[in-house]
Amino acid sequence: MLANQSLVLTGGVQIRNTLIVPDTLTLSEALESFKTAGEDFAVIMNEYALVVGIITLNDVMTTLMGDLVGQGLEEQIVARDENSWLIDGGTPIDDVMRVLDIDEFPQSGNYETIGGFMMFMLRKIPKRTDAVKFSGYKFEVVDIDNYRIDQLLVTRIDNKPTVLVPKQAETAESQNA
Repeated sequence: MLANQSLVLTGGVQIRNTLIVPDTLTLSEALESFKTAGEDFAVIMNEYALVVGIITLNDVMTTLMGDLVGQGLEEQIVARDENSWLIDGGTPIDDVMRVLDIDEFPQSGNYETIGGFMMFMLRKIPKRTDAVKFSGYKFEVVDIDNYRIDQLLVTRIDNKPTVLVPKQAETAESQNA
């Protein structure tokens, strides 16, 4: 921050300036801002100086170029065996629905990815081993990268009807029994 340098606090936490862009930019203008600043992450602000979102260089490139720069489905969902899958946290919920043959996720208008589903269901920033049971599957966080769900282990647990039980609630139920 001083003389445009990063500030490192005790505990290894680093603070640095962030690219801030107006919400009125076009994609090509946003791309030019990333190029000029040499950044790959930006905070989006509106005319009232309120933060209205964030955007990454990858978001812009994927929108402009489609799947040419995005990961393929085969890289995001890896079948370990017939009953378990490793799934990238950024995998679109529609791809997960297709592979796992799930008709619908709860309130899916609130998220776009399987990582978003986990955050929505857990109602917190997930940590490793947090899990949710849904539609006969257990979705467990196995890797986190800077608060982002990097990878999930999804295991088929049964063919019972849809159940929505976060791991924390499960633990409380077993203690009451």
